[in-house]
Amino acid sequence: MPFMMIQKEASLFALMTILQVSVCQWTGIVGYYCENEIFTNLVNVGGFSVPSQPKIAQNTDCTNPPTSYIILYSQQQILKSDVEIEFISGDYISMDLFFQSNWQNGIVNIKIGGFNYEFQYSSPNQYPLSKGFCDNIQYDVKTVKFEITSSQKDLVEVNTNINSNGKVSIRNFYLSRLLCYPLCKTCKGAEYDQCSSCYNGSPTNNICQPCPDNKYLMQNECKTTCDFYYRSNYDRTSSPISFEQDFPNEERYSLKFPLMINDPEFDKANFGLFHGIFTKNTATYRFVDLSSYQQGICLIGIRLSISFYNDIPVGGGIEFKINNTYYGSIQNTNEGKKFHRTKLYQEDQFICPSLWTNCQSSTIFLFVDIPKYSFVFTALGNYKTSDSGWSIREFEVSSGYCQSNCKFCEIPYVCQICNDALYISSEGNCVPCNESYETINSNFCDSYDQETQYSKFLIKNEYFSQINDPLQTSQYILVSQKGVNFLKGSSIFYSLWKRKYIFGGQFVWSQAKFKITHEIKNPHHRVTIGFYILYGKNFPSDGKFIYTFEQNQAIIKSRESADITNDDETKSERMKFIEIHFSNTLTLYWECSGDNNNPQDAYCGIYGYNVVVHYCQPNCLQCLNYNACQLWDNSVELKYRTANACQSKKYYNKQEQKCLSCPATCLTCTSAQNCQSCVSTYSLMRQGCSCLMNQYEANNQCYECPIGCNQCLSDTHCLECVIENKRVLQNGQCVCLEGYYSEISNPVCQKCKSQLTCQCTSGTSYDLSSNSCTACHSTCLTCFNTKINGCLSCDLTKNRILKGLKCSCKPGYYEQSNSCLSCPTTKNSSLTQCFKLCLNNTLIWHSVTCESCDPGFKLVLGECMPVCGDFQIVGYEECEDGNNDLDDLCFNCQYQCPNDCQTCTSTTVLPCSGTCGDGIVNGKEECDDGNNIEFDGCHNCKFQCAQSCTKCVKGKCQQCVTKRFNNSFLMSSQNCQLQCGYGYLIESDYCLSETSTNVDGCQICRFNCRSDCSNCDYKTATCLDCDPIGFKPYSSFCKNNCGDGLAVYDHNLFYSEYCDDGNIIDNDGCSGQCKYECQDGIICTSCINTRCYACGSGFYLSDNYDCQSKCGDAIKTQFEQCDIELPYRGCQDCLPKCQNSCLDCSTIGLGCLQCQTGYQNIDNMCYTICGDQYITPDEQCDDGNLIFEDGCHFCENICTFGCSMCQYGICYDCNEGFTYFKHKCIKIQDNYKDPRCNSSCLECSIEGLGCLACKTGFKKIDNVCYSICGDKLRIADEQCDDDNLKFEDGCHQCQKGCPIGCSNCQEGVCIDCLEGFSYFKNQCIKIHDIYRDPRCESSCLECSIEGSGCLACSTGFNKIDNVCYSVCGDSQRYGEEQCDDANFYYEDGCHQCRFECPMSCSNCNQGVCYKCHKGFLYFKHQCFEFTNAPLAENSNFKFTNLIIDQFFIDKPSQINRIQAKIFEFPQQDYDSIGQFVEGMDSLYPNLTMEVYLKCFKNKKLEGEINNFRYNKGFDQQSTIFIYQCHETYPHLITYSFKIHKKVLKDEILIITIFEDFFELSTLVRQYKQILLQIKFTNI
Repeated sequence: MPFMMIQKEASLFALMTILQVSVCQWTGIVGYYCENEIFTNLVNVGGFSVPSQPKIAQNTDCTNPPTSYIILYSQQQILKSDVEIEFISGDYISMDLFFQSNWQNGIVNIKIGGFNYEFQYSSPNQYPLSKGFCDNIQYDVKTVKFEITSSQKDLVEVNTNINSNGKVSIRNFYLSRLLCYPLCKTCKGAEYDQCSSCYNGSPTNNICQPCPDNKYLMQNECKTTCDFYYRSNYDRTSSPISFEQDFPNEERYSLKFPLMINDPEFDKANFGLFHGIFTKNTATYRFVDLSSYQQGICLIGIRLSISFYNDIPVGGGIEFKINNTYYGSIQNTNEGKKFHRTKLYQEDQFICPSLWTNCQSSTIFLFVDIPKYSFVFTALGNYKTSDSGWSIREFEVSSGYCQSNCKFCEIPYVCQICNDALYISSEGNCVPCNESYETINSNFCDSYDQETQYSKFLIKNEYFSQINDPLQTSQYILVSQKGVNFLKGSSIFYSLWKRKYIFGGQFVWSQAKFKITHEIKNPHHRVTIGFYILYGKNFPSDGKFIYTFEQNQAIIKSRESADITNDDETKSERMKFIEIHFSNTLTLYWECSGDNNNPQDAYCGIYGYNVVVHYCQPNCLQCLNYNACQLWDNSVELKYRTANACQSKKYYNKQEQKCLSCPATCLTCTSAQNCQSCVSTYSLMRQGCSCLMNQYEANNQCYECPIGCNQCLSDTHCLECVIENKRVLQNGQCVCLEGYYSEISNPVCQKCKSQLTCQCTSGTSYDLSSNSCTACHSTCLTCFNTKINGCLSCDLTKNRILKGLKCSCKPGYYEQSNSCLSCPTTKNSSLTQCFKLCLNNTLIWHSVTCESCDPGFKLVLGECMPVCGDFQIVGYEECEDGNNDLDDLCFNCQYQCPNDCQTCTSTTVLPCSGTCGDGIVNGKEECDDGNNIEFDGCHNCKFQCAQSCTKCVKGKCQQCVTKRFNNSFLMSSQNCQLQCGYGYLIESDYCLSETSTNVDGCQICRFNCRSDCSNCDYKTATCLDCDPIGFKPYSSFCKNNCGDGLAVYDHNLFYSEYCDDGNIIDNDGCSGQCKYECQDGIICTSCINTRCYACGSGFYLSDNYDCQSKCGDAIKTQFEQCDIELPYRGCQDCLPKCQNSCLDCSTIGLGCLQCQTGYQNIDNMCYTICGDQYITPDEQCDDGNLIFEDGCHFCENICTFGCSMCQYGICYDCNEGFTYFKHKCIKIQDNYKDPRCNSSCLECSIEGLGCLACKTGFKKIDNVCYSICGDKLRIADEQCDDDNLKFEDGCHQCQKGCPIGCSNCQEGVCIDCLEGFSYFKNQCIKIHDIYRDPRCESSCLECSIEGSGCLACSTGFNKIDNVCYSVCGDSQRYGEEQCDDANFYYEDGCHQCRFECPMSCSNCNQGVCYKCHKGFLYFKHQCFEFTNAPLAENSNFKFTNLIIDQFFIDKPSQINRIQAKIFEFPQQDYDSIGQFVEGMDSLYPNLTMEVYLKCFKNKKLEGEINNFRYNKGFDQQSTIFIYQCHETYPHLITYSFKIHKKVLKDEILIITIFEDFFELSTLVRQYKQILLQIKFTNI
């Protein structure tokens, strides 16, 4: 069958998919007939067929190997591919042709459209081969290979002109394609310097110029932003979470209107399949459900394609919010369109509908740092007119900077936990780690190019099918050959094995030597070479493979040393070498040698060939290793001749082996994605270096937003305000809310505290108690407070004038009911206000004329009033200060003080003492900022600046210290901050550093730890805890913990481990420094460069190139405790292994020496002893007898006769003719049918209520008859009855017993006593100083010395017959009581001071029920019995959102016919037959359910939903649905709905599922109320 080698991406991503295998020059596109396959009935014959009969062709079937070959011969001269294949100029086609029978000048022609390739063949007199092809058929094999010269898409035709009996079979048809470097449009090879044409300009010296700094080649053009799913090295990263495109209608989204818009009018136009079109102030939102997304997320990615219909109105835009929080926007300002916190990827024009003239689409990206929870995304338009509009074309959500197949990642593009069976690569991706150059190392995948810092693949999984191409001919040279080789063609050095091309292989290489040469351009110090040797299945024992590196000693290998066995009986062996190398030419020799070799089944092959070059660091011309340079490039500045050789703002690019520019905002970086520090004004975040939320970017710098703005577009345009700062957005400005005022340089609006800070309108004054402008007192026209004595002016029309601070009635008027009334003409002494002051301080009637006044007074409206401001205190004046200032003790000649003063008199001293820290400046306070923070401008209510400030003006610094400790202070936001190193502004210097990097615990003059330290003491630069597993804190960083068994890789390249075998012992393959080493010479017999290549007897060579003991070879090595395979009889996996029942296991593999109690040792194995009354783990029970039906027989649980369902000796159901009671089956007899009605019952209830009356000598307890102990009648189970409760008198509680201490008891009579007891009259008396009477136990306070028993008992005990018994029912647990709940209620968990569960409980533990008998429902340790009788009562549930869907499915995956799902419950899925009980407590107001039903022919589905609204016993709201199943196709019917509680209370739900029946019900008292019932019935 054909197989696809790669999948074709959409054209958008076509370029970017190729860099991941950039070193691999060729890749397979499609292949046919590459594996053994048997064709059946000549149909579907692998991809090629006869043109007139699609998918049908003649073929040859073989037994050895079991396969079929499609053939061309005289009766079938043409075959065509079943599907068209897309070819690109430069592609290669390779195929094997197996010729049989007679060929004379025969031609095989391959035709693709107008392209033709011919291969001519004539058969020899005798075919050279007879095995390896098909049974014993004689044949010849040839490989044809040719290049496609033009791009086209067409069928492939293979035809022949043969007319004789000749046949040709087609095998291994393969299309391969050269992959270019991403910048190359066409190329001659995969490297960056092998370009033929470019996407960006033309090549120079075969090199395409990259995009300018901070631009990326996307869609064949340079863009400022990488594509949504790619990073700058063209690796595809994140996974899609949600995608919607071309919304079919507006119902997919909901419209909402901002509440602040008075007229929420919007216009819509239906245009195409776009969503919208929106105008004016409209919004659309989308719920993104992440509840079931199990992959990792790092900065959730959102991609939007938005269409604009005409330009956005100036001042308008679209905001993007997540959970109602602003995260970005598109705004149109006077300077044009602005993209705030969004990335513009591309813009395109499109043809407008008739309503608009200028239409454009924009694709934008947002990457937001929010938790991994479901969220609501909102797009909110702010258009002033309806002349313009917008719509959403596409909405896509991704995992952001977290790669595919990654469960957890916090750092962009670096996965920390991969999906199962995947491992973390050096690039941070999740890979299967199954390439030939990869090795699994714990959770990581190590690659050859990770061995040193500056390593790169020269050859990566070499693609050998192109070995005769001009690019590779000079690299693989045939040196010599003998015997038979190259049967497929003299220049064909490759073959296809397991769908990959290998060097040599079958029909190619049996006895020949090759020289392999590679050119290495740049200075280097070592190379790593790795490959696999393949040996044919019959490769002889004297055959050899010889490998030689340069002029070194040859390494000889054979099939016997191969440790990999393949399923085709071939064998493989992995080879890896690290060699010192400096020259520009690398030379290797491969030789397949052996006189008995043959190319059919005794051949050699090479696959998985890799070469990694370990280069010197940049600017180094000669080196010993990656950080030891011997010769530097003199043209490079001295300061860049270091290990960190890249210049400032550059990083080393491993792929191109040169320093590239960091992103423009980064000061230092390790890649284009990972900034380490930022240029001035930028801040380091997970997204890289960017501006803070309250900053905006302009002229490559970050600037603070205007005061009060939380986010802004510029210094004049705010986008978001913080409501906590008492500000609201109005026309692009954050203004204070009503009742608040703004202070310079303070983002928080202050509450108005007086008339001076908040200007109130006329007739109002600021009221401190309500913090608002409040109406003046009714007597005042204007005022400075709301009291009667807070007036500033009066209303003359109301006949009032100002006297001091009050508006009094003017002369001739008096006050009554808050009004000024006219005084009468006639004098009335009771109207004192109608008198006025005149000369000589006399009072005269208002109608009398006053002509002059005393000094300090003046006539006002005919009355003498004091002159305020003349420094004379007369009349109603209280003070004089010569001014008219408020709050200075005297105002308008009346005492008046600030609000914080408690009193205001002549003795008051201003300012009044205030409270420092209350935010109010008063008293002697210079300031009050409401905190106690030093150097923030105000401290202890005094102005204060930083210590480094030399000029402080009202808490604002004007000048700083210029020098200190060789560092400068600079002004920043009116404060002094230390300038550290190259210009970073910090608050203080704790240590000295000249760079921003952190290698010594000091970074930007602050103590710090390396990034791998998860908990750092910043006071001392001490690392306290490490995040990476396998590391431990050391100084200011994390150091590997050698010996913990975890081989870890340090991404900082300081403390990586090559190995870790769990110890620090040397000479065991991994040294005490966790570096590779060879083991002892007896174990490792061939050691090269600290790696072992051959092992001694009893050992084998592992993939890690160390020797491991061979367990099972009967050779006991020093690492094995035994070496025989006898599981559980002494040895397993070369370690002592015995049964779990073994107490002492031999350490040398001899088996068990001693068994545990209850077992006997037979032939060093432990066998359980059945019948010793000791239950071992291998026994279900052991009752010491062989009585049948007593629950245990032969140490296995059995049930009583009549039981139909028995589990572990417990009966759960009975056969017909038996009744079930307490795990027993009782035969139904005529005289009683209720199991509670035993032979002692006189009258049994016919209603199932148990026994109603008992026989003499029995009493009825819970409707069961029990014998009465103490009535002197020995009946039923009583052994005796002595009419007393005396202890140790031979009969106690109607059971025979002997006293404590008796060693020989017979029928309640003691014959002998134990040691320590004295025998006296069949009693045993303990020998003790305090009491000798056994009736005197620990509960006895006073014991008789005359042998009369206990005389007095302790609290909680009663004395009965001189023995102390605990008092049951006093709520105190004493003596032998298991519990005491102060009642005698039955079935409440404690009865008669013993743990007891209800009779309906089948599994009881300490009064708590864990399982119920059949017929009862178990829920929360209770057993409920219910009746199926319908309950004519209103339900507490109602149904909503009912949807019934049908889906036709070919092969339903659902196992059971009926399944259900409740999304809110922990179990969720109910996919088996049974009855399930779930509690729906008050935490669940509603539930979302789905019921899945597989529908088959001859069935119909009946469903009934009951909402239960009963009127006179009839349900008025039942809904019935009937669906008939399809007669031909099986299909699935799904019920989706919600149930809501009407009253929020606890409920019990019962889900019942049978094969053809589903029921959802609730338990109301003992009745089951059915909510939903669905059943299948026959048609």
